[in-house]
Amino acid sequence: MEDTRGNYCLGCKTSSYQNPKLKFLVNACGHRLCDGCIKAMFVRPTAPCPQCGTILKRNEFRDHLFDNADVEKEIDIRKKILKVYNKQEHDFKFATDYDDYLEEIETIIYNLTNGINVDETKAKVERYKKDNQALIARNRSKLNVEQERITNMVKEQLKEIEIKRERQLLEEKEELRKRKSDKEALLDDLTYADVSVDKVLANYKKTQAQQFNKKNVLNMNTNEKVVFITTGNKEEIYTYIPIKEDNVGPKAPSIGDILRDKYVKNVHVAEELKGGGFLPTIACSRAIQEAFSCLLD
Repeated sequence: MEDTRGNYCLGCKTSSYQNPKLKFLVNACGHRLCDGCIKAMFVRPTAPCPQCGTILKRNEFRDHLFDNADVEKEIDIRKKILKVYNKQEHDFKFATDYDDYLEEIETIIYNLTNGINVDETKAKVERYKKDNQALIARNRSKLNVEQERITNMVKEQLKEIEIKRERQLLEEKEELRKRKSDKEALLDDLTYADVSVDKVLANYKKTQAQQFNKKNVLNMNTNEKVVFITTGNKEEIYTYIPIKEDNVGPKAPSIGDILRDKYVKNVHVAEELKGGGFLPTIACSRAIQEAFSCLLD
C-alpha cells in the first residue's frame, strides 16, 4: 500500500514524514530512491530499479521534482529526444512541415514514456541521429550560443538589480540619519531659539515639505532613465502620455473643482472598493465627463 504520509523511497520505504531531511533522486524510469539506497545499491556503475527492473546508471540520477513517476520519466525522455530532434522552424520550407515534425517528436516521447513500440521507436531515433549528425551538431552549437547569451543577459540584469538594491539601502539609511538629525535640530530650536514655538514648527514643516518635493522630483528623473535589458540592447522604459481627446462638449470640472464644489457629497463608495484606491472623486468625475460628452455634437 502506498505511503500517504509523504514521499517515500521505493528501496527502503523510508518516507519524508519519518525523515524530513531525506533526499530523493530519480533516474530514467522516474522512480524515486533515497541517497542512502543509491549508495548501497549502486556499488557498480549500473543496477536495476527496485520498482520496475530498468537498468539504471548511477551517474544519471538527478534531483526529484515531481511526485508522479510518469512525469519525471517524461521529462527525462523529453530532454534526451530534444537533444537529437533539435531542428528549428527556419529549417523548414513550409509551416505545415514544421508542425508535422513537432507532432512526430511528441509521438516519440509518448511512445517511450508509455512503453509503446519502444524498440521500434528507439531504432527510429537512432536512424535519425545517424542520418542528421551534421545538422544536429550545428543546431546544438547555435543553441549553446543562444543559451550563453541568455545567461549573460540574466547575469547583467541581476547585477543591475543588486546595484539598485544596494543604492536603495544606502538612500534609506541616509534618510533615517537625516530624519534623526532634523528632529534633534528641531528640539534644539524649540529649546534655545529666540523665536516663538509656532514659527519654529512652521519653518520645520516648510523645510520638510521642500525636501519631500525635491525627493519626488529626483525619483521622477531617475525613473525616466531606467532601462530594461531584453535582447542584449538597452531600451528606454515606456513613458505613458495621457490621451487628449475632444469630448465635443463643455469642459468637465477638474478633480479640484469636484472637491471644492462638493460634487461628491451624495456619492457613496463601498468600503471594500476603497482598499484598491477607488475614491468617490473617480466615480463622480467619470459620470460628469459622460454627461458633458457630445453635448455640442
